[in-house]
Amino acid sequence: MARAEIKNGGIKILKVTPEDVREVTELLYMTWLATYPNEEHGITTDDIEDRFKDSLCR
Repeated sequence: MARAEIKNGGIKILKVTPEDVREVTELLYMTWLATYPNEEHGITTDDIEDRFKDSLCR
């Protein structure tokens, strides 16, 4: 995942590296699944899974 350092009660966010891409994509996927499914607007979890199908190896 994108790396963060916690020092003296503060958080320092570090730049994403190529090695972080898989974890960042997984984070985005989980966030979309938790946020966007909406029956009223016709957005299903299948829609979101389809959006990420080429980005994630499941």
